[in-house]
Amino acid sequence: MDRIIRASALVIEDGKLLAVRNNFSPLYLMPGGKVKPGETELQALGREVMEETCTKVSGAEKFREYDVEKALFQDKPMTIVTYFTKIEGVPSPGHEIVDVVWLGPDNYNNYKLAPTFGGMIVPDLVKEGFLNFRL
Repeated sequence: MDRIIRASALVIEDGKLLAVRNNFSPLYLMPGGKVKPGETELQALGREVMEETCTKVSGAEKFREYDVEKALFQDKPMTIVTYFTKIEGVPSPGHEIVDVVWLGPDNYNNYKLAPTFGGMIVPDLVKEGFLNFRL
């Protein structure tokens, strides 16, 4: 079975993490999406961040890869490649996105996060000192 590769943006500003919710799920996740054939991970990251948040990627540094048995919206294994990402502009909902939020220590628990995002990625960011959330 083909593995999906998803490039995802970890946008952290002033101790807050950017999250989006699309129009077909109640779950929040990182901006990003599938790497298309012939596209690099960084090209996919830039395209998806622009489409979803109406902002431009101005820098990206790879953080970590997460392998999951089943993608959230497809019955295929997936690798989520996360990048610390700098953006230009003010995030606003773009293509298929109905909400863009900054998750911080004061509101983190108010949002339902996608399983890998809330169960693995955010805890890793907290454990390594990139976020100061109480989990």
